[in-house]
Amino acid sequence: MSSKESKGSVLYAVLALLFSLVLFFNVNGNNNLTASLTSTPEAYEEDATNVPVHLIYESSKYYIHGYEPTVKVKLKSANRIQLNSEANEDTRSFRVIADLSNLSEGTHEVKLRVNGLSSAVTASVDPGTVTVTIEKKVTKTFEVEPVVSSANLEEGYQIEKVSVDPKEVDITTGDKTLELIDRVVATVDPEKVASKDVEETVDVQALDEKGNSLSIQAEPAKVDVQVGLTAPEKTVGLYAAQVGKLPSGVSGYTFSLSQLTAKLRGPLSDINNTNNIGIPVDITGIREATTKTVEIPVDDGHQIDPKTVSVHIVPIMIESDETTERTENTPASTSQPASSQESTSVADRSEESSQTTTQESQETQETTNDNN
Repeated sequence: MSSKESKGSVLYAVLALLFSLVLFFNVNGNNNLTASLTSTPEAYEEDATNVPVHLIYESSKYYIHGYEPTVKVKLKSANRIQLNSEANEDTRSFRVIADLSNLSEGTHEVKLRVNGLSSAVTASVDPGTVTVTIEKKVTKTFEVEPVVSSANLEEGYQIEKVSVDPKEVDITTGDKTLELIDRVVATVDPEKVASKDVEETVDVQALDEKGNSLSIQAEPAKVDVQVGLTAPEKTVGLYAAQVGKLPSGVSGYTFSLSQLTAKLRGPLSDINNTNNIGIPVDITGIREATTKTVEIPVDDGHQIDPKTVSVHIVPIMIESDETTERTENTPASTSQPASSQESTSVADRSEESSQTTTQESQETQETTNDNN
């Protein structure tokens, strides 16, 4: 073979190889393009729950009730960012609509539709329909009845008075529903009515004769209810309980109380165990007859009537030259009533004074009691 023919053969072989490569990449390139054009983008899904149902109707003329106010909307999109935006109630652009504008009074099943949704997102509503009742709108004024249960009252407590403010409210509802209203109430939580006065803001409800709640709009929607309770009451004895530092030259005191009894109110188990209350009388520095007004001590959760008592204090001077001053918390000289032999009050902690001082105190009190 000549050199010229040899070079031609090599050239043909190279051209053939190049042509084959071009055909190969062309076929594979078309297949990849076809695959990319025919493949479906990945779809994402999100559920939007408690989506409000917006009603379209003549609100000045009709009252609508009987429907579920929220639905679930299933959202689907290939755009994850857009999908999240519609699923979030703060950023979504769509609303679920029930169009009642062409419906008459009565009960109807209405198809729900989604308005304002992004074109990149599809939606389906669950449930797809809503049942509504359409009535003629009416308004009437009703007196509010406060409802207070005594089921949780502690032993001995009673409901003394109940008041509500305001006493009347305007009720807006359908004309047929209005005929079913038996009473309008404000019910206080029974758990709160136990041993203390209650003041609570309560929702207004309209009930039929069977006690079923009816669909209404109240103006105002809430009222204030006050509940006053009376606690168990018992008459207890009062006596003076000396406290403080006895000054020099004084051997003791006689005490005269303006009254020897008071009315104690509180939990029944507590007042049953209390017969007498000691009135703490501070005698520090008292060298001459004086009168003090002293608060009657009671534990938290208790009430006493009266809250204070007047105590007339007369010092008993030492006739000798004794000047030794006694230390604080010396034995107490008390003016306990003869009928009161014990006390569970915190103040009744002082020790008994000498027999002579105690007898003088009791005689002075009995004389004062007879004068009263």
